[in-house]
Amino acid sequence: MAIDNKPQLQSPYSVFWNWCYDGNPKSPIPRGENIPDITKYNSPINESFILRMFVNHFTVTMYLNEHLNNMGIRYIDKESLFKFIKQLIRDYKINRQSFRFTSYKRDTKLIEAINKKFLHLKSFEVELLHDKIQISPNKSNIYSSFCLDEPKKKVFKQKKMDTGMSVKKFLSTYFTISEIHVK
Repeated sequence: MAIDNKPQLQSPYSVFWNWCYDGNPKSPIPRGENIPDITKYNSPINESFILRMFVNHFTVTMYLNEHLNNMGIRYIDKESLFKFIKQLIRDYKINRQSFRFTSYKRDTKLIEAINKKFLHLKSFEVELLHDKIQISPNKSNIYSSFCLDEPKKKVFKQKKMDTGMSVKKFLSTYFTISEIHVK
């Protein structure tokens, strides 16, 4: 149980792997209150992760590179892609232990401070705590308790385009125009 008596969220990676190896080829992708939605656009289980999964499996990598390693993979529905990958794992009889593990860590000053302060927390618990702090209304107080300055959001200013420019002026400004004499 979490500190606020709510059950903890599972890791999206564990949800994905447990679903891939549940033994039922027609099982739906798990969704629920305490289960992260791995089909969302901002899920860490994305197309790049899918392509990097099979680095140790030459034949699968060659097949995926030939058919899916282009921009077209970004337009495939994630649910369909996940079902395809699950079937691919079944067809090629790939063991769970044969996948290579790469950790993706965010390194911020807050995460470093949390790691120093709470040595007993695991890395995914530190990241969950970091996410909770980011959405907390007391964010500035928490940052000051860790002796950190709250990060400032970058403000991007958009340049105004001069819309009154004629085509001839635009071409002469940005391109060199020379006359070609044909004999």
